[in-house]
Amino acid sequence: MQYVSHLSKKIEAVRCAFMPLLGTSLSEYRCAEIFVEDDSSWDRWDDMPVRLFFGAADVVSVSWTDFNDLLVAPFEVLPDWYGTDSARIRWTNDRIPGLTNCIGRTLTDVFLGRGDMSVSGEEMEVWTRLVLGFDDLWLEIFNALDENGYQQHSTMPDGDFRRCVWTDG
Repeated sequence: MQYVSHLSKKIEAVRCAFMPLLGTSLSEYRCAEIFVEDDSSWDRWDDMPVRLFFGAADVVSVSWTDFNDLLVAPFEVLPDWYGTDSARIRWTNDRIPGLTNCIGRTLTDVFLGRGDMSVSGEEMEVWTRLVLGFDDLWLEIFNALDENGYQQHSTMPDGDFRRCVWTDG
């Protein structure tokens, strides 16, 4: 599955993945953990997609990489850069507090937001914030320097956003 960087392609991917899920509740999520050989332990690996499960069987995978690239797919997916002989991973539940608080809540809106980035003093246009509206909570999955970052909000966060998916209610 390919990452996309242009705004129009991101909006198209977000609509394709989330439009059929409006009005359904988040039932669980899974994040990747990588096995660390040095101390024989598992650590959360936010470079991999977070898998959001809705209802009984629907899933959306979300992942950010580089400074502006988004992977969003309506199925379980691994990024292209992850090869068959790569690190050992496993998928676990309930490791991200902001996501855990959204379980059982209904998806009502999805926005794509502009992030902040400048190179040599010049501001760059990057769309690196995915915001999911769940009843009275807002979950932001953002590009945290080449991996997923997560933040929960009690109100819609401030910024420049494009509404991708919404209910009329």
